[in-house]
Amino acid sequence: DAAHHDACEAFAKANGLSNSAQNERARAIQEDGGPGGCALRSADPHASCKAYCDVSANIKECVAYGKSRGFLKGEELSKAEKVAAALASGAKLPAGCADASSCKEVCENPSSLDTARECFTFAKTAGILPPNFDEARAEKVFQAIADGTAPFRSPKEFARCENPEDDDTLQKCVNFGVKSGFISAQEADVIKKTGGKGPGGCRGKDECETYCKEHGDECFRFQKENGLMAPEQEQRMQEGVRKLRESLSRAPAGVQQCV
Repeated sequence: DAAHHDACEAFAKANGLSNSAQNERARAIQEDGGPGGCALRSADPHASCKAYCDVSANIKECVAYGKSRGFLKGEELSKAEKVAAALASGAKLPAGCADASSCKEVCENPSSLDTARECFTFAKTAGILPPNFDEARAEKVFQAIADGTAPFRSPKEFARCENPEDDDTLQKCVNFGVKSGFISAQEADVIKKTGGKGPGGCRGKDECETYCKEHGDECFRFQKENGLMAPEQEQRMQEGVRKLRESLSRAPAGVQQCV
């Protein structure tokens, strides 16, 4: 009931149930009808406009509307504009990709090599590949699958390498990594020895780097115990520790107590 809207919204805010951004969007599309009039004569304006803007043919109009009303900002706006521009220039969406929801499902879980390539091609054309995405590495994986030399038959199955369910899968992933130049033979030995886990059970470069920023001593020991530290690197670190200890031994008593 419109007469009770303000009271209901006040109650929602007081009880932590309000989503102010969503409320603002709902109010705006009710006032002006939304892009393409998607909210007009609709019992559920939010759902109607989402369905309208999920259609690729309406993306440009919806992005412009979101920008003009301040609903799309920053990275979200930048990505939306890139996708709209790519479609306007003739870029083709991957097969089975009809709206935002289906595109997310299709490209996050490609069912075939062709679908994975189509998703990769569109993302590259639109300029929305992740910042650290390794294109050369992706091409090697695609080519190996096409040649039949990969340990798995689809890009989706390669996700198993992120958390191998058994030693056989780990072995396949490691061997492929060495053969493709993704990891060195030394790194492969460490992965086999540790089960693919780093210090603290971390997995992957980013996760382990984040972990090691707060657990330096543990990561140092892990590197040393698993032969990941070059002799000269270990020597430099030991020299640094020695100099630090010498400096502290000459520091005033008050400073020594603080550390």
